[in-house]
Amino acid sequence: SSGINAESAPAQEVEQELPDNQEVGNTPTRIKVTLPRWSVGPFIGERFENINRIQNETNSHLKISRWGNFFPNSLERVLMIEGKTDDVLNAIYKIYDSFRMVEVPEYVKNPEAANERKKGISLITPLSLAKDFNDFKGKNKSHTTQNFQLDQFYIYEKQKFHDDLKERIIHIRGEEDNVKNAVNFVVQKLSSGPKVDDNLNYRQFYINDEGGSRDE
Repeated sequence: SSGINAESAPAQEVEQELPDNQEVGNTPTRIKVTLPRWSVGPFIGERFENINRIQNETNSHLKISRWGNFFPNSLERVLMIEGKTDDVLNAIYKIYDSFRMVEVPEYVKNPEAANERKKGISLITPLSLAKDFNDFKGKNKSHTTQNFQLDQFYIYEKQKFHDDLKERIIHIRGEEDNVKNAVNFVVQKLSSGPKVDDNLNYRQFYINDEGGSRDE
């Protein structure tokens, strides 16, 4: 078994009680990140070697959306990571490190934008938490909090989304260490709030059945 597959499930948000702070690192956690379609093949690796390596090194479980199944209004596949919070964080860091090393293919129409995309990471958050993160942005106009400063910290809201889509993408970009600290900030919020569901079938949320719409 490659350890990677695509599954679909009804989209839903699951409310759970706030865990004890001392046990957050051991709390079962599910996080989704997105990857540009041009990066998926090189990122996964031949015979899933890179995915399997990350799973084995972090004791986490990874699943990816099917080919051509993108997060709405994007050309980004969705990668889901499950495990204990500390293991999931470690997996996200390794995913980010691997993604930064992927070379942008020649066929990409906008290589400059693709290379800029490599400087950041995109996580999926339940819609009910999007307002909290927008409030964070409003209060931190320089995107500074505690020990990290970012070039970008924003939620994709430019396009119209299907009313039943209860998720949004948070994009984080900046210096490597700052991005990782910001990821930790977001994951801790997600670990103690509404949980990310296990849906990887996003075609049901396409408004015009056209899939992604943002340029690469």
